[in-house]
Amino acid sequence: MREGFGDDIHRAEPCIDITQALELGLRELAECMVVSGLARKESRGAQARPYDYPDRDDENFLRHTLVTWEDGAPRLDWKPVTMTKWQPEERKY
Repeated sequence: MREGFGDDIHRAEPCIDITQALELGLRELAECMVVSGLARKESRGAQARPYDYPDRDDENFLRHTLVTWEDGAPRLDWKPVTMTKWQPEERKY
């Protein structure tokens, strides 16, 4: 980073290049979240879909969603959940 900006990295005016790079990263992150949420056909935590999939589906979706960025788009993969002392159960409020 210092090579690109030299010793002027602490300048007072905003650095447009850094801001644009952060915004691009946030856009890609948002796309990963949307793609992974749409792939999960259930309601669970941050991926709650109360109108089209109101219930949990532990049989098909008790797994971790992994997203990598490949060829300009998010690619989904999954990893099984390791059961420990706490067994999964539906939250009742």
